[in-house]
Amino acid sequence: MQGIIPRIVNDIFNHIYSMEEHLEFHIKVSYFEIYMDKIRDLLDVSKVKLSVHEDKNRVPYVKGATERFVSSPEEVFETIEEGKANRHIAVTNMNEHSSRSHSVFLINVKQENLENQKKLSGKLYLVDLAGSEKVSKTGAEGTVLDEAKNINKSLSALGNVISALADGNKSHIPYRDSKLTRILQESLGGNARTTIIICCSPASYNDSETKSTLEFGKRAKTIKNVVTVNEELTAEEWKRRYERERDKVSRLRAQLDRMQAELSRWRGGETVSADEQVNLKEAFQEANATTPGAAGDIIPGSFPNALPPAPPVPVVTVSALSGDERLTFEEERERLYKQLDDKDEEINQMSQMIEKLKDQMLEQEEVITSSRKDYENVQAEMSRIQQENESAKEEAEMSRIQQENESAKEEVKEVLQALEELALNYDQKSQEAESKMRENESLSEEVQQKQVITSSRKDYENVQAEMSRIQQENESAKEEVKEVLQALEELALNYDQKSQEAESKMRENESLSEEVQQKQSLLHTTNSELQQSKDMAMLQRRRISEMLTSLLKDLSEIATTLGQNTADVKVNYMLSNEENGKMEEEFTVARLVVSKMRSEVKNLAQKLARLVVSKMRSEVKNLAQKCEAMSSNQTELKSKMETYEKELSTCRLNMQGYEARVKSLQESMKEGENRKRALEETVDALQEECAKLKAQEQMTAVASKERAEKEEVHRIKEALEQQILVVSLVVVAVERREALLYRLFVVCMNQKLNLSQEKLLIDYERLKKIEEDKTQKLRELTMLSDQRELAKQDLKGLEETVAKELQTLHNLRKMFVQDLQNRVEKSAAGEEVEEGGSLAQKQKISFLENNLDQLTKVHKQLVRDNADLRCELPKLEKRLRATMERVKALEGALKEAKESAIRDRKRYQFEVDRIKEVWRQKNLARRGHAAQI
Repeated sequence: MQGIIPRIVNDIFNHIYSMEEHLEFHIKVSYFEIYMDKIRDLLDVSKVKLSVHEDKNRVPYVKGATERFVSSPEEVFETIEEGKANRHIAVTNMNEHSSRSHSVFLINVKQENLENQKKLSGKLYLVDLAGSEKVSKTGAEGTVLDEAKNINKSLSALGNVISALADGNKSHIPYRDSKLTRILQESLGGNARTTIIICCSPASYNDSETKSTLEFGKRAKTIKNVVTVNEELTAEEWKRRYERERDKVSRLRAQLDRMQAELSRWRGGETVSADEQVNLKEAFQEANATTPGAAGDIIPGSFPNALPPAPPVPVVTVSALSGDERLTFEEERERLYKQLDDKDEEINQMSQMIEKLKDQMLEQEEVITSSRKDYENVQAEMSRIQQENESAKEEAEMSRIQQENESAKEEVKEVLQALEELALNYDQKSQEAESKMRENESLSEEVQQKQVITSSRKDYENVQAEMSRIQQENESAKEEVKEVLQALEELALNYDQKSQEAESKMRENESLSEEVQQKQSLLHTTNSELQQSKDMAMLQRRRISEMLTSLLKDLSEIATTLGQNTADVKVNYMLSNEENGKMEEEFTVARLVVSKMRSEVKNLAQKLARLVVSKMRSEVKNLAQKCEAMSSNQTELKSKMETYEKELSTCRLNMQGYEARVKSLQESMKEGENRKRALEETVDALQEECAKLKAQEQMTAVASKERAEKEEVHRIKEALEQQILVVSLVVVAVERREALLYRLFVVCMNQKLNLSQEKLLIDYERLKKIEEDKTQKLRELTMLSDQRELAKQDLKGLEETVAKELQTLHNLRKMFVQDLQNRVEKSAAGEEVEEGGSLAQKQKISFLENNLDQLTKVHKQLVRDNADLRCELPKLEKRLRATMERVKALEGALKEAKESAIRDRKRYQFEVDRIKEVWRQKNLARRGHAAQI
């Protein structure tokens, strides 16, 4: 049975073995651990404190970690076993082999297609997390306790990161709290798919740890990452994608032009028939159907599903927004925000491309400077050759050859100047410099030979004839060189033009990058303004809700006070006397009236609250619908703006009047409250009088009781009637004031909503302008990128042609020098030999070309052998280490053997001496007992 890691490794190599032959793979592995919050390399124990850095794509990696190339699963398993042997392990009460660190085994796979140079890359992180520990259970002390603290700290940091990723609303994710989360940043929340295997205990003794671990896994399951292929596209693929997107944009522009024409007809008052109207749904489906590969560029919700035909421009009216209009407005706003996000992403991508192009231009400039230095060296060598040639030319017959050589040298100088401007590859220049050094050596040898020839001066006539022949050959060579120079001059002119165009494009790119930064700052300001407007709207809603609650509380207090007063009157004026039947009937009638009044007041308060809430909801819905309709009726709103401004001025005047009325109403409310308090005081006084009357009735006689009771009943009736009238007046006044307050509240809300609506319109227009500017900048950037790609292709073609022309020029120069040398040496040869010389030159050219092809093949083979040797290098290093360890062990054993041999020899010598001494003493004793003569 195999575990997960062996299965993964075998699957990787089996998949590679099943791929096509033109795919090349490079597999690197590294193995390190996080011990005591320090990164330690397990494949090289000397690397203890490694640091975490970011690459050009802002992906964290461990700098300085040992990377080994592997070519088989066995090598991967060997590296894992080697790293395991170097891990920190300790003994605790819970585990005999407790890992005291988090280990990370990284497999980096790179794939390259040799046919189209397409590159793919991927990383696999195999992480072994140390388990969370409780000190009370493990009994950790000393360094083990410190290790447990660091383990729990890093695990808590990992839990915080997963909680933040699972939340989805947090802008900051604390990856930098621990080195573990920093290394796994791309695996947790980046371009990766993460698999977590939880190991927990089923025992009741570990309930808390098991529960927390399972909750950790539950949170981790809610994280959703969007995965993309790590692909490096070629220039042809980018060009193909650009052409596809350009065709799509042209189709969408044509549809937009038709829609704008239809809209202008509607604005002009014309009625467009249903056949002539543009069906947005079909147009959007056509755009998606024609370009299925680029459907993600247009947001599917950018067009409504079923838009009715645009009606003619209606009369300007101030009405509430409908629900459909509100939905369309929200959809339009979301679409604009999504488009802004897409534009920001495109701008970031373009800025990254600009930075890459700048780096490439800097590299090309470095190559040009190196080629210039090489040219200066070659020029110095040529000047030295000139001096040697001038000293060698003494005779008059050689003056012609000298002039021709000088003209040829001038032509060579011009060629070298052209080469200075066109030379971009340092390797070619270095090869040319070496060949020129060899030519200089051959020229120096020729000069020496010429000096010998001039010193001899024997065959002057033969030399003259030979010089004439050389002159003719030089003229033919001059014609060929002139043709080559013309081609080089044309190439130099083209190169100058291309370099100027590249410089202008670079300047334009810099200006565009500055403009993009300005636009980004404008976007930040607009976002802050939108946030402020949202906060203002929230404050207004809170104030409205507080006002509603205060109104409802006031109504409930009025209802309760009315109900209490009537109840008190009812209780205090009850008579238990049978003789007062009429009074009881009147009291019951009064009680019924008061209860009805109380129920009516309560019902009215509830109805008022419901009406206020329902009206507010309806008004809010209508206003929201108006806000939604604003997006579809922008043209109508522009015409309404003037009327709104006029109404605003009138509303402001009305607001001032309403504020004055509100103040007066508040004063009247205060007066009503004072009256209510006075009525309550009168009721209290009446209650006291009733109590006094009851006492008097008991004291006085029956006759006086009847009279006093009649008078009291009459007075109570009058007081009740007055109180009922006062209550009715108060209720009417309260209703009027509530109606006025409600109207004022509605007017204020309308004005606030109109102001917020105006702000939203202004923000919408500003964002629309910014979006148009960004689209224009994007078009310009795409045009510039196309021109830059064309310039790159032209430069590549120029480089190839220059390399070919340089090679031909080099071959011609070599042939010219060899031919001149042969002609000087073989001065007595005839014309047949000269014709044979031209054939020999052709043969030499073909021979050199064959040699060059063979050298290129050998170079490619050497590159492949070098790659194979790099793959075998870790194996050989491992064997070397093993042999070194074996040699050390053998040396130690040899040393110990020598020491033991020396000790044994000493012991043997000691025993021999001891035995000799004993034997000598025995002999002496024997001689002592013998007779003496």
